[in-house]
Amino acid sequence: MTLDAVEMDLSKSFEFGMGYVALSRVRTLGGIKLLGINYIALEVNPQVHEFDKALQKLSQKSSAEVAKMGILKKRSAQKEFLERCEA
Repeated sequence: MTLDAVEMDLSKSFEFGMGYVALSRVRTLGGIKLLGINYIALEVNPQVHEFDKALQKLSQKSSAEVAKMGILKKRSAQKEFLERCEA
């Protein structure tokens, strides 16, 4: 759901990222009237942050491996991937 305007009080947020979820629904910054906020409203869950860092490392490793491949090896890997996706 998206909103054109909202008036919200995030001072009683009790879960990581609640404020982000609420604020992300508003189409423009001008449509936000923020009455209050607390420390946890925009904080990222530490477990999610660690998982994201692990995914970034895997992505960098995969990108490096693909960069080393020749065109024929890339095409073969793509074909194998697509075949696995269809199963």
